[in-house]
Amino acid sequence: MVKLAVALSLMEMVLFHQMRPQHEDVHSSVLFIFPNHIRVVVVLLVGYDERGIRKLRAPVLRALCELSKKTSSVSNLDGEQQKQKIAEVRGGLDEAEALIRKMDLEARGLQPNIKAVLLAKLREYKSDLNNLKNEVKRIASTNLNQAARDELLEAGMGDTLTASANQRDRLLMSTERLNNSGNRIRESRKVMLETEELGVSLLQDLHQQRQSLLHANNMKVHATVITSGLLDLPQTFLRNVILHMYAACGDVLAARKLFDEIPITQKDTVDWTTLMDCYSRGGLSVDALSLFVSMRREGVLVDDITMVSVFSTCSKVGNSVFGIQVHACMIKMGLNFCVKPGNAAMDMYAKCGLMGDAKTLFDEMTGRNVVSWTVLLWVR
Repeated sequence: MVKLAVALSLMEMVLFHQMRPQHEDVHSSVLFIFPNHIRVVVVLLVGYDERGIRKLRAPVLRALCELSKKTSSVSNLDGEQQKQKIAEVRGGLDEAEALIRKMDLEARGLQPNIKAVLLAKLREYKSDLNNLKNEVKRIASTNLNQAARDELLEAGMGDTLTASANQRDRLLMSTERLNNSGNRIRESRKVMLETEELGVSLLQDLHQQRQSLLHANNMKVHATVITSGLLDLPQTFLRNVILHMYAACGDVLAARKLFDEIPITQKDTVDWTTLMDCYSRGGLSVDALSLFVSMRREGVLVDDITMVSVFSTCSKVGNSVFGIQVHACMIKMGLNFCVKPGNAAMDMYAKCGLMGDAKTLFDEMTGRNVVSWTVLLWVR
């Protein structure tokens, strides 16, 4: 299996010292490019044997062994010698960590089985490196604590004042960091609020665009029906559908225009109720109630759906006087035995604050459903 391994190096490697730029015979397939002192080698390797694995592991193992010996010898030193040794060990730890990172990069370009072996070894090396780091920290911390105790025992009043000043400086620095953290939190909250406002604005724009598209589509459908002559047929079903289409999209103006184009003799209960509901959902509750008055004046038949729409509008504006009159009209027309308008009337009384009337209406209802009981529970 031919494996393509790409190795990038900015260090002067021994291999590069031994090979000239024009060399072309490195395991039959090697190409060297040297722009701006950066050497990139692309090598086609056939397989990757145990010797290659050992070659990758050798520098890391050697570095970890040397660091382990140096760390063990640190405990036997004291004073400046120990500090110098600790600094030397820390430098070695950084170099070992760089070697491990390099080995990690090289391992990820190998065959899966070899990569798995190397990655397992890498985990062991990283664990050993962390243990060495912790050991160095422990030794350094122990020496620091011992030095602090010695200094505290030997220090006089002047040293005590100096220590207090240092503590004060540290407290001031901590306070400054806390203030900076608070400022960052406030800035983050400001960005969050601005993002939220932007999101709301985008949603509003999308809603407006959606409404525009729906309006354009509705106008197209309406125009198609008109040009086909279907709207002139005596049947009212298609006209009701188009009116409901405008009302469902919240296009009050288009719905009203179509409603006015219908001859007064051909307007049925569905037309009046649909436009009334469109007014109510569009926030034009007063116009909806006025339309109900005009509907009664024209002698159009009122059904239970119309009553539900009127009671719902009265609930929105809190017009209990108009609602009571509509309730009387409902009783007069014999619709008080219908469950839906009865529930709507009871809900209107409750939302207008007339709890007693709502309870009385519930007791007088011959048919009740879940909505009836739910409204009654809300009244209580």
